[in-house]
Amino acid sequence: MKESIKSLLLFVLVAASLIQTYMLAYSKPYYEQVDEPEYIQPELIGTRADAMELIYPTDIVLHLGDGQHVVLYPQNVFFNEIFNKIRMRSFGGFRQIERIAVDWFTFRERSRGVEIRFEDSIPAAVLASVMEIEGQLPDREDNFDKIWITTNESGEEIRTFFINSWDNVTYEVTKADLTSKDIEQFVSFGDQYPVKYRSLSWSGILRTLYIPKTDLEMVSVKLNAEAFASEQLQKSLFVNPGITRKLMERDGTEIYTDGKRGLQIYHDRFWMSYSDPNAPMASAADLSNQLLAAVQFVNMHGGWNGDYRVERYAISSDQEYLFRQYYRQYPIIDLNPQPFGMIKVVMNNGIVSLYERSILMLTDVWGEREAAQLPGGEILQAKIAEHPERSMIERVFPAYRPVLNEDHILLTPIWVIEMANGSKEYVWM
Repeated sequence: MKESIKSLLLFVLVAASLIQTYMLAYSKPYYEQVDEPEYIQPELIGTRADAMELIYPTDIVLHLGDGQHVVLYPQNVFFNEIFNKIRMRSFGGFRQIERIAVDWFTFRERSRGVEIRFEDSIPAAVLASVMEIEGQLPDREDNFDKIWITTNESGEEIRTFFINSWDNVTYEVTKADLTSKDIEQFVSFGDQYPVKYRSLSWSGILRTLYIPKTDLEMVSVKLNAEAFASEQLQKSLFVNPGITRKLMERDGTEIYTDGKRGLQIYHDRFWMSYSDPNAPMASAADLSNQLLAAVQFVNMHGGWNGDYRVERYAISSDQEYLFRQYYRQYPIIDLNPQPFGMIKVVMNNGIVSLYERSILMLTDVWGEREAAQLPGGEILQAKIAEHPERSMIERVFPAYRPVLNEDHILLTPIWVIEMANGSKEYVWM
């Protein structure tokens, strides 16, 4: 009996195996589509910019030769004409000189000339990408924060200097494609300018401030604004947004992560911070290419939504770039730790390791405007004189202070003091 049952089971198994083999060999297969994780192209939110459009001076000082000066700010018609013409002229034959060998007081107060000033020292390699530099500088690692082109008292001789104020390094250019007529044309713009400035310094202090003799005519403005949506930022910054996880902090901060990269959105300050801790370790890099990579990253992940300027350039040991937003001629200065109008990009060998910016963007450029005056003259001079650390003041300049709201931004004119260590503060009138 047992043997019969075993034989029957064996027959059933063999038959089933034959049937299955036949079906596999001759039946039509059925394919079921398996959806792969969705890949979403980075979403461009905002306007693109070319790196060369973001490299321009903080201001241009015209020395009129009679103790008077004029300070021109970006987007001013005279500023644009002077800088565009100078950047097209060639400069070569650099020779390093001792700074104390030059009578800067005479050049500033008695000679007619042009002083181009950058907020931060611009690397020579980057400067060479926007100006006609012939040959090579003696040291390619040099940085410059001033270009001073001046004439002698007769107006016939031209002298040009590239200056690094921080390291006390000065080069004189022995071959410059400029004439006395060029300088006279530039300075004549200052003769026509309605607001004249006087220089201000203290005994023994090398720093010179330029103060307008009269009030500055500006505007207070209310501009419409809107914030980037969290979903927009998520799709823009992560290669595969479908696998990101979202966390919510008690204070309302949103955190997105794909296990490698992280995005934090601080809604109370309209701020975002994206980080990639897996970027390669920093090392020496081509600074001009690093800048191009930083600008391209912003182009693809948020855009510019306004006028920006490079405020801080990376150096070989610190690959951090800061971009400052402008409204018309003047910068937007927000003293909060997470400031509106500032974009920060940290590069490591061409890869972005940190990207921070405001998520609030202006949606118009005109807005509701109201005429305003920024006090100058003796009132401003008295405020500077009262400063407890006046000897450390590097610069005084007009700016806009932003007040943020969900649907609009208020921009109010204000004087800003910049100290030698780079810190800034408002001058309250």
